[in-house]
Amino acid sequence: MQKEFYVLSQKYSNYAQAIRDNNQMNVTICEKCGAVFETRKVEKFRVHFSGKKEGDYYFAPICSIVSDRMIDVLKKENVTGFELQEIVCTGWTDNKVKAIYINSERYKELKITGRAGYLRNLNGTYINKCDKCGAKGDIYSENASGLMVDDEWDGSDMFY
Repeated sequence: MQKEFYVLSQKYSNYAQAIRDNNQMNVTICEKCGAVFETRKVEKFRVHFSGKKEGDYYFAPICSIVSDRMIDVLKKENVTGFELQEIVCTGWTDNKVKAIYINSERYKELKITGRAGYLRNLNGTYINKCDKCGAKGDIYSENASGLMVDDEWDGSDMFY
């Protein structure tokens, strides 16, 4: 049985943005394809937010941040392939850089752990991946309207 997924494109509106603070990272790059295949934080992810309107998903380069509402939905739907980790919010400001109070404890880092198996474009062709590190090819190309997995999918990690 085949399952289809669609690639979501990011649209910015008036939602707050997550801005990465200085975070020390250890990065491992694949010597064959040049992809970053492992990034480890030395400490909890540090981020500040700018804007009043709260969202349920933020991406601050190398880190996905989710709200407790999104976490509840993921758990309810039995989604696997992720771990949750605490973040350090160093502040929340409005668009005029005035400090505001928003409960940042509602947000956690969504660390992806699953690898989903082989992916296909909706036309059925496999998406290339590096045989050394497993990094996927360009799934965001203009020709890719979505993704598909079939029986070899282990059910994990809809985020990868």
